[in-house]
Amino acid sequence: MGLEVSQEPSIPDDWWPEWMQDLASEDPLGSDPVVVAAIEDTAAAHERYRQLFTALVPPEALDEVLAAPGGIGFEVSSSGPHPADDAGGDYEPRFWIFGRGIVPRLEPLVVYWRSGNHFVLWPDQGFLMTYGLIPRLTDKIAHWDDLEAPRPDVVLATPVSIYDFPAYTGSSVKIARDFLQDYATIREMALVQVYHVQRRGDPTSELDSILRDKKIRDFKVPGRLIDVRKVQDGQILVQVWGVRPLLTPGTAPISAGRWDYGTLQWPGLSQPIGHDDAMKSGRLDVVYVRDSVLGVYEGHAEYTIHPDSGAVSYGGQWSVSWTRRVGRDLIEIATEEAL
Repeated sequence: MGLEVSQEPSIPDDWWPEWMQDLASEDPLGSDPVVVAAIEDTAAAHERYRQLFTALVPPEALDEVLAAPGGIGFEVSSSGPHPADDAGGDYEPRFWIFGRGIVPRLEPLVVYWRSGNHFVLWPDQGFLMTYGLIPRLTDKIAHWDDLEAPRPDVVLATPVSIYDFPAYTGSSVKIARDFLQDYATIREMALVQVYHVQRRGDPTSELDSILRDKKIRDFKVPGRLIDVRKVQDGQILVQVWGVRPLLTPGTAPISAGRWDYGTLQWPGLSQPIGHDDAMKSGRLDVVYVRDSVLGVYEGHAEYTIHPDSGAVSYGGQWSVSWTRRVGRDLIEIATEEAL
């Protein structure tokens, strides 16, 4: 008589443990700004923990990355801190997320490193430079503003997580959704999120049926590695490492047309006039704008507003000062030809 081989239970590719249905149904673009990196605030990491990062992926590799059995790398790796003494002049500070052979090293949108029991999440400086974002610090939060727009809080970061067993203080980086879409487009790269999440609790009928008589079972499904195991006190620990899509190149809502000021049909002129025409024209003496334009600059300390005349200045960089009030709702602005 031959040996009887028991058949292992299988799971469908879209199966999620019941404790993680919130993650399965989560829409990463459901909030604005979008969380692009995070370490969960938790009092007991061995019972509940989650971390999340975002990576750039060449569009031609996106499908393969998302379908990779068991997923790809789940955190940001680095060439430090404190590299080996023999690094010599060859040392290069780098950050990457493992692409598991599909794309060996993916570029992270948020860099990450650890020193002692402190973990740092920091937006990639290339992203910040691309949009000329300027930092502003408040209590435990770093803000990056687009001062030219002006638009505050394009990026928000609580950059430091502290581990004090068994607890983590939370940290995160959030980026405005339209800036993320713009960056994916102008970089011609897709954005994906990689994560590790774990939950621990008492056995359930579902998890007992998955484990059967084993202590540990692993499942590699497209884009995820699922680990179910028995731990002390008769409880069960469930872990998932995975990758999910975020954005693909499409529109560029921030960069496209940034210097396109459009045209105006001006009284007395037969054709619409655009920016270049206005700069070359000597026929315009004054222009008029609504008083509501001043509202764009209100509440920002870096701008100086003169409500009585309608003038606005930004430090020593620029000013619109040849102005006067016309009635209650219009501001007259003189062009150079009128001065």
